[in-house]
Amino acid sequence: NYFQTILICLPLRFSATIMARRPFVGGNWKLNGSFASIAELTEAFNGGEPTPEIDVVIFPTMIAVDRTRSLLKNMKVGAQDVSAQKGFGAMTGEISAELLAEAGIEYTLTGHSERRSKVAAESSELIARKTLNAIEAGLTAVLCIGEQLEDRDAGKTLDVLKSQLEPVIEALKPEHWAKLVLAYEPVWAIGT
Repeated sequence: NYFQTILICLPLRFSATIMARRPFVGGNWKLNGSFASIAELTEAFNGGEPTPEIDVVIFPTMIAVDRTRSLLKNMKVGAQDVSAQKGFGAMTGEISAELLAEAGIEYTLTGHSERRSKVAAESSELIARKTLNAIEAGLTAVLCIGEQLEDRDAGKTLDVLKSQLEPVIEALKPEHWAKLVLAYEPVWAIGT
């Protein structure tokens, strides 16, 4: 079981916090969806039964966050990315954690495999800073970790996961872990 394996990588003081968490289901829409298709999807989602015992969060593209949030009834909406920089200023294209919190967004993704490799070549250290910044602004960070197929085939899964988690473990204080969702997404299994 990979989840148990991931917990082995974490210091013991954090494990109890993580194990006491509510179930979480997140859907990343990536760079997909027109406003028309978002209206169709949210209408279908709204036809389902609410799940108050489970945190369900949709992560649409940034330009569609407000529209999606205004249409959804029983789910939350999160951001796909957040800046590592605190506050505001000359940071074109960045997404302020403080502004997300002010807008009522409660969740953000950090460390998604596409941002680690395809889109932005983000390092685990940068992802740790983004994660800390999000949590300190009051957001829940959904930290994505996972190995590529070649890592899995070479038996390096634990090494990759450890290298992705260590900077986050160093950056976070024990009280921060209550605002973190650890999402194990092996890249070879999710079609990225």
